[in-house]
Amino acid sequence: MKKNVTIILVSVFITLSFSCKQNVNNVTTINEDTFEVNAENEKIKLAVKEAQETLDYFIEELSKHAKDTNYWFVVKTKFESADYNEHMWVSTLGFDTNHFTGILINEPYWVQNVSIGDTVKIIRTDIEDWVITNDVKQISEGDFTEKYLFEEQ
Repeated sequence: MKKNVTIILVSVFITLSFSCKQNVNNVTTINEDTFEVNAENEKIKLAVKEAQETLDYFIEELSKHAKDTNYWFVVKTKFESADYNEHMWVSTLGFDTNHFTGILINEPYWVQNVSIGDTVKIIRTDIEDWVITNDVKQISEGDFTEKYLFEEQ
């Protein structure tokens, strides 16, 4: 039976110093890169909504700067197994009509049907978060998961 739990692998975007199994803002820390959040969490829903509403901007920037090594484009999507859902980051290589292609940059915690480094294809409507990092300007845009889940109380 599938558990009604959402797993979020955060990667390098969030630098938090939590101990194992600490619960902050209804987010349980599994380890430094893995957090467990109830799938019905309203903040997760807001993060996904904002990411989807601004996805055209991400696609526009990707099309302008995809070959520029000063930019890094990543998207988050759900990967499913029989028992769990994991939400992991994918380094985006390109977008065509309705699909993103990229490389999985998180090591799955529970899901065993994908591995870090796998090339994956993601339907546009399955994007749950995105980040654009500009190394020259030293700025990041997007990362709605962090904004909603880890905002200061």
